[in-house]
Amino acid sequence: MLSCPWAKCLEEIGSNPRLLALGQFLWKKNPKGLSEWTIDLDKLKQQVWGDEVTPTSTVRSLVSDFRKHLEAHNVPLTISVHDTRDKRRVRCTLPKDFKFDLS
Repeated sequence: MLSCPWAKCLEEIGSNPRLLALGQFLWKKNPKGLSEWTIDLDKLKQQVWGDEVTPTSTVRSLVSDFRKHLEAHNVPLTISVHDTRDKRRVRCTLPKDFKFDLS
């Protein structure tokens, strides 16, 4: 199993349940440790907020807060939220040369 590249960040945000749920869910949805992966936006909303009707602007705001924590720990994860009729997803990308530990 691959170690989460932002495990230290998760420790730091542990007191914020939504940020923690977001960070854990993003990595859980990448079991093979790929540099790019996609998550269904509604599944993310369900996991983090407990519903699928949370506004996408709220998701984007939480993602922005999460990215600030990642940047502080030098984790170059790009997270993009897409919410159109045919594309309701969250795309995560790490640089191909980004190394993280295997355990």
